[in-house]
Amino acid sequence: MVVEYLLAQQVLFYWINMSGEHTAKTEMLRAISWAETGGNDPLRGLGTFQRRFDSLPDRGRAFSLQDQILRCIDEGTVGGVHLAGSGLFYRDKIGSDFRGRVHGVYSHEGCGAAKLFAQTHGIQVENTDGVGDQEAKEIAGILQVPYLGRIPAEGMMRPREIHVARAVYYVGSREFDPAAINLPPGFVINREMISDASYALAEVELATQIAQGEHGFGDSFTGETPLFIVAVSDRKTHSVPLERLAEELTDLSKRLRAVELDTIQFSA
Repeated sequence: MVVEYLLAQQVLFYWINMSGEHTAKTEMLRAISWAETGGNDPLRGLGTFQRRFDSLPDRGRAFSLQDQILRCIDEGTVGGVHLAGSGLFYRDKIGSDFRGRVHGVYSHEGCGAAKLFAQTHGIQVENTDGVGDQEAKEIAGILQVPYLGRIPAEGMMRPREIHVARAVYYVGSREFDPAAINLPPGFVINREMISDASYALAEVELATQIAQGEHGFGDSFTGETPLFIVAVSDRKTHSVPLERLAEELTDLSKRLRAVELDTIQFSA
């Protein structure tokens, strides 16, 4: 687990620092995206994620995925099942945890995990998307499912230039897609599928720092306008209970900057 955690932190460092200064166009795009994702009140005056969730008439759709395909935790790769880098840093347990539970694997354009993998393995290429593709193919081989291709930037639900996540969803149910019902955009950590809770928490920390870094909304997140870490579950017997999720997140949320812990409980 220590090795996996350190690798996750290296991904974080690389993703946050992989490009130079932002242009005025990027800053304008950030301001527009902040407004489009709810501005200073992404919960639309409802105060909590539970109230926001309960206000949506089609809320049950969030707990019914359209596919069971593995992809990155990036908030732009909506739907399906998620691991950072489509599982690059969870190889030792991905077979036992995910085999038989996913139907395919996607890579995606501009994946920071693929860039880090190339760097740490001495692979000298200008564009590492091909590296990400190859690694996703190998993950697919481990899982005995097909590799289904690379998600292009234009196929992702965010601008190419920045991350627009307002939340990190820590999911104890088998299925959850916040984009299906217009909840605030966010990274999705599939805790129910990850047997190593410490690794799942490392992914939460990774996602948080990406969202709060210069390729996300950065200093727009404050004590008054925090990034939300949202424990999500339902009442099915196989799900990780909401109380356990919140307990796992408590210590981490206390030591992170400008975050607020919230919850969503779905009762069908």
